[in-house]
Amino acid sequence: QAWQRVSQLVKEHSDNPLQSPIGKDVNLKAMDVGRYQTFTRELGETGKNVQSFINRNPYWRFLLPFVRTPVNIVKYAGERTPLGFMSKEFKEKLAKGGAERDEVLGRLLFGSSVMTTVGILAGGGQITGAGPTDANERRALMATGWRPYSLKIGNAYYSYNRFEPVGILFGIAADMQEIGDYVFNESEKNKENELELDKLASMLMGSVTNNLTNKTFLSGISSAIQVITDPSRYGERFVQRFTGSFVPTIFAHASQLDDPVLRDARSITDNFINRLPFLGYRKELPARRDIFGDVRTRDQGLGISTFSPIRLSKMKEDPVYNEFYKVGLYPSMPTRKIRNVELEPKEYEQLLAIQKKLKTKERINRIIKSSGYKNLPEYRKKEILDKTLKKQQKRARDILFRSNKRIQKEYIQLEKDKFQ
Repeated sequence: QAWQRVSQLVKEHSDNPLQSPIGKDVNLKAMDVGRYQTFTRELGETGKNVQSFINRNPYWRFLLPFVRTPVNIVKYAGERTPLGFMSKEFKEKLAKGGAERDEVLGRLLFGSSVMTTVGILAGGGQITGAGPTDANERRALMATGWRPYSLKIGNAYYSYNRFEPVGILFGIAADMQEIGDYVFNESEKNKENELELDKLASMLMGSVTNNLTNKTFLSGISSAIQVITDPSRYGERFVQRFTGSFVPTIFAHASQLDDPVLRDARSITDNFINRLPFLGYRKELPARRDIFGDVRTRDQGLGISTFSPIRLSKMKEDPVYNEFYKVGLYPSMPTRKIRNVELEPKEYEQLLAIQKKLKTKERINRIIKSSGYKNLPEYRKKEILDKTLKKQQKRARDILFRSNKRIQKEYIQLEKDKFQ
């Protein structure tokens, strides 16, 4: 009888596969797997409420244009981390046993194995995480060609953070390795194990923020959080981003084809112009420059140039920047003021460009190559380089002040106001 029943089910499935009991189950399972792999599964109650709220209030789409896909991507990645066992689905399928139990265990073990491998590679420098939290240190490191959330292949860094959900797994694993290195190094320095808990907390929070909110599909929410926590610092930038969003992103990418230079867009109008392609207006904006006056450009895209999600940065054999990072000198960018007079964007670019005319980088390079410098201890090297750079920056400020009538006039007015 059992064999006859099996034969009957096979015949029913062969005659009408989608209507047979087996066919229905297989079809539903296939649809569910397809939705799971393409991140289009139905959301839970909370997710549906958020989606419904946005549908009723369309202006919120600026902050969160998509709901279902981002949530499913984060869930997909989370199920493959060691924290995946805490999910409701994991517990339910583990209790059922059988194939479903094997499925969730397989996800967890596979993801954990991948993260362990990434952690090992991150420890060897082949994969990078978020990197330094200090802005000046981060800028100095990036000047050497290093990039966050990237694979180091040969002498170049290839970004991986746009490939989700793999990017989240790689990013968390690399960040945990960096945090582990920090804890170990601090423990070695301080035998009493008195770690800088505020810095450790900052690194942990930064890892979560970068790997969950610092994505293109969640950038709106990330910006909103920044505005709420520090409106004076991020408020203006948020408004600029909002107005710039009226220019489609594909146009913004197209504008980089004609002009790869990074532009110093400081106002709402400038930010709008910065995203316009092929009209020539973008090139009228002042270029961003580094502390030595060199023009900064975007990292090149792999394959399809600027439209590629993979950004490529080659390591720079730059003796000055490499020496800065080696001795622990992380200079900040010059202030946008001269004698308390606020500089306009083009004036600030002129200030940085003067450094190039003064050949500041060449001067520091000669110091680094000198025999007397090489024999000095690290702290003395740092002092000499810092003193030289600051001296050149003061020269640049004096030159710009003497040549700029507007700055002189503003300065005189400020001095008059002091005595009134």
